Amino acid sequence: MRGKPVQVCILLLFILLLVNCGKPADSSEAVSENNADISQKSSSSPEDNKYSDKKSEKKEIFGVWKLDKVVLKSDMVDGTSKEALVIDEEDYLGYEVEYTSEFFRLGQDKYPNPIYNIEYRTASSYNDGGRYKLPDFFGFINDSDIVVDGKSEYGQYWSELPLKVYDITFTEEHFIPVGTQIVVLNDDTILVGIWGKIILAHRVNE
Repeated sequence: MRGKPVQVCILLLFILLLVNCGKPADSSEAVSENNADISQKSSSSPEDNKYSDKKSEKKEIFGVWKLDKVVLKSDMVDGTSKEALVIDEEDYLGYEVEYTSEFFRLGQDKYPNPIYNIEYRTASSYNDGGRYKLPDFFGFINDSDIVVDGKSEYGQYWSELPLKVYDITFTEEHFIPVGTQIVVLNDDTILVGIWGKIILAHRVNE
């Protein structure tokens, strides 16, 4: 009779070992599932969301634009002289620029695989960085009838208005004189350039 309790104990220990041996496999599956969740969550990290936002935002400049006229000049630019600059932006007045997901076009020249990088600069930062002669950026906007998106919300403090600035790069190296740096004023009006001679451009409705 004494042997039965011992046998029962041994049997219970054996059952416990079987149960415990099964747990690592379960926990490893849980870890795998957790890793899968982490992997899925990492695909929607803030940086990825930022990139997704960029992809949606960049569509606002897709299309054809006409380079109208020079409206701002940095203080080192003397008239229309080419002495201070390697290029003269005024040579491209009247040209069309086109922005798409597949290419950027300046006149007849196409450049494939553009990458649209976006940042925000305050109106004050944009003005100061360009070191514009008078009329500066503020004078130009105040003297024109151009509506700058968001300006009315800032009122007299619109120098703090965040302007959307595009810097367009490419997977291959190109020399592109005009059109790769843009400041968005509204859906139909942009400034082309952030230093030198700044060109006002309007959207061409096709």
